[in-house]
This record gives sequence, structure tokens and C-alpha cells, in this order.
Amino acid sequence: MTIEVEVEIGKPIFPDYSSKVAPPVRGPRRKLKARSGHRWFPADFHTHSVHSDGDLTLNELASLAATRGLELLAITDHNTTSHHRFLPEVSKFAGINLVAGQEVTTDTGHANSFGHSEWVDYREATDRWLSDTKKQGGLLSVNHPLSAPCHWRRDTPDGIDMTELWHSSWDRISDDPLKWWSENGSKIPIGGSDFHRFTSDGLPGEPTTWVEIDTEDNEVTQDQVLKALSQGRVAISADPKSAVVFALEDEMAVDGGDGLTLITPSGRKELITKDFMTVSGESGLYSLKDSNGVYHAIGYRN
Repeated sequence: MTIEVEVEIGKPIFPDYSSKVAPPVRGPRRKLKARSGHRWFPADFHTHSVHSDGDLTLNELASLAATRGLELLAITDHNTTSHHRFLPEVSKFAGINLVAGQEVTTDTGHANSFGHSEWVDYREATDRWLSDTKKQGGLLSVNHPLSAPCHWRRDTPDGIDMTELWHSSWDRISDDPLKWWSENGSKIPIGGSDFHRFTSDGLPGEPTTWVEIDTEDNEVTQDQVLKALSQGRVAISADPKSAVVFALEDEMAVDGGDGLTLITPSGRKELITKDFMTVSGESGLYSLKDSNGVYHAIGYRN
């Protein structure tokens, strides 16, 4: 049997990004303590728009993130970069810094390729995803490695930069994401809401990844974001307003964690008794938990 397919090639047609949503009204910015010349930016590194299977236009998505207190957003549509060309204008409209991304999507696992312009071919092997991302100056993250049926069942090349340790599907009682992280290279941990639409996913910023960037301004470049991520200057909280544990000079600081218990990389536990508190720092993963064993924040020190 022979099947013939005829297609007509013309100019590309892109989804509308300039919906009639009004520019967002941003509330007060949360300012975590930071090293001199640096700022912590609340971010979400996993979201989707109408350019793949999300419900919101780019303007709607960016505006939603801004109204929720985020200052940085990666839009990571499935197996496409069609949204990238619109990000500068959308960023200006919504008043939020945007990072170009692509969720490289297969039935054996998903990965986010950040900060590039050329398409990464999902049909290739994982090490090709990595090399194609790296040659464009980007970073690659393994996404939701335990979230079936989209969990990670591929090889994990040594050069992969990050792991989406906190995905919105995590029940926050289980230790499994932390165990997977520890057993699979202890890559730089980030979080992502994986927002597609209301009612079915975490909202943008659930969880929030905080990134310490070498600027005191509100606007940052994509290169500054990627540099900070690559150096592991990150922390993860349940949302933009929740407790955070983060690196501060030679110490670890806890903001908004009064009554929670800090667990250090060596397993030491310390009750947080103030709204802001510092403890001695050591390399590795930190967590904040409540008396019911629920995780409230993840900290990291490279």
C-alpha cells in the first residue's frame, strides 16, 4: 500500500500572544537578604502556553506570574521554540524577566533545555539533547523524574546541569524526590510548577525557585540567570511568600520559618525559633519541615 501526503508550505502561523489582558499590577517585591551587589529573584522554571498544550497566551501567562509575585519565569513549551521570538515584547508588557526554554518531551522522560534559540530534537539520545543545549550556551534539567507516567527512564549523562527536585505533583511528605536526587548525581536542584491551566496544575510559583543573581536591579539578562543557576545559587520554597532556606555568605539563612525544623546535609536538626535566623553553612541539601513531616522549603549550598 502506498500513501501519498501533500502539504502546502507557507509562512508560519503563530498563536496570538497579545491577548486583551491588561498589564499586571504587581504587589510589593519580597527582598531576601543577599550578598552585596546581589539579589534573590523568585522564579518558576517550568510553564506552558498555547504554543504547546497550555491554555494561556504568553501575555496571560507572564501576567499571571507577575501578579503572583514572581520576577522571573521560564516558558518551556513542549518540543517547540516558536514562543521564543515573542518573549522580549511579552517581558516588557508584563514587567517580568523571561527565560527561553523548551521541554524536550518523550514517552521515556522530559527535560527542560534553557536559554537557547535553536530547537532540540526530542528524537535524539539524551546526550545529544545535552550537547545541542550546551553548544548554544544553555543548561539542561531532568524534569519530574518520579512523576509517572512522565517519569525519567532515560540515561542521565554526567554533564546534565540540574534536576527538577520539587515538582508541583510532589505530595511533600515523601522523601523519594530527595533520594532520587542523591542517587542520580546530586545535580543543582530547582523547582517547577509545570503550569498548563487553572485547576489541574500548580499555579506559577508553586513551587518557587529563588535565584541569587549578581545585580541589584529588577531587570536581569538571560545570561545572568544561567550563570547563577550554573553556580548553584538557588533555593526552593512552596510559593513566593512561604518560608525559604538559602545561602548567605558563609551561613545558611531561614526567612519566615519560625516553628519549622531545619535539617542540614549532615542530618542535624535544628528548630527555627525566629522569623529570620542563620546557622552555620555546609555544602549540600537543606530542608525545612513541620511537625507533621511536610516539606516547606529546600535549600542548597554548592
